[in-house]
Amino acid sequence: MITARLMGGLGNQLFQYAAGFALARRLGVPLQLDATWFRGVTGRRYALEPFTLSGRVASDSELRAAGIRHPSAWARGLARVGIRKPAAIRGHAREPGFSYWDGFLSLGDGAYLDGYWQSERYFAEVAQVARAEFALRRPPDAENQRMLDAIRGAEAVGIHARRGDYVTDARTRDVHGHAPAEYYAAAVARIRSLVRAPAFFVFSDDPAWAAQHLRVDPATVIVGHNDAGRDYEDLRLMSACRHHIIANSTFSWWAAWLGERPGQRVIAPRHWFRDGPDARDLVPARWERR
Repeated sequence: MITARLMGGLGNQLFQYAAGFALARRLGVPLQLDATWFRGVTGRRYALEPFTLSGRVASDSELRAAGIRHPSAWARGLARVGIRKPAAIRGHAREPGFSYWDGFLSLGDGAYLDGYWQSERYFAEVAQVARAEFALRRPPDAENQRMLDAIRGAEAVGIHARRGDYVTDARTRDVHGHAPAEYYAAAVARIRSLVRAPAFFVFSDDPAWAAQHLRVDPATVIVGHNDAGRDYEDLRLMSACRHHIIANSTFSWWAAWLGERPGQRVIAPRHWFRDGPDARDLVPARWERR
């Protein structure tokens, strides 16, 4: 049994699941998911329910049976001041850094994956099967189907602008920054030089900003009808685009990766973090960085 710890938003959870799925498949053992992180005051939710996953969320008793016990806040406080030893987790494999870790290949049955695992290299060997895992279980509603038909009927370029806490939260902004309008202008110009008759579809958690800054031509479509609770629908629409201009966001990373097809062009920011870890293994070499 492999256990993958889930945390963060949808994009992070997809990376964590993909790494666990690849390891479990290589070893020929089941995959279970530890979703206990979302019980805290995180502002996040378990976001993988809409997908056709073979791995499943483990119950507390199943986690205990696998040697996984999370200490209470009180116990963690005692451990921090040295009064009590931190609880040990059987098979604990904590990601040692942000770049690809070669030690992942030596992990065996019983491993507990604790990290972000943000590199395609962790699951490249099972890429096509992983894409099938991330198919949505339910068809789109009428509004999303109309948008999906429009995207499929054009040489669609999906543009994603991540705003939200990248702009409003000082700590997050200091680490991540956000892709400026100049990046998008350069990326659009590059796409126009590579793609005949591109049609631009813009996705953002701040549609008003996108409408003001990313309406690159009169035919640009600002897609803003799905709220945060239906982010998987935006992922479906974005991944249907033929080409992608992504933000420094794991959400749009996954849209481009899930939508890979012959002739695809993907433009990604040159700098993923303003002041953060080494992201050299995050963006695939076949994507262009600007």
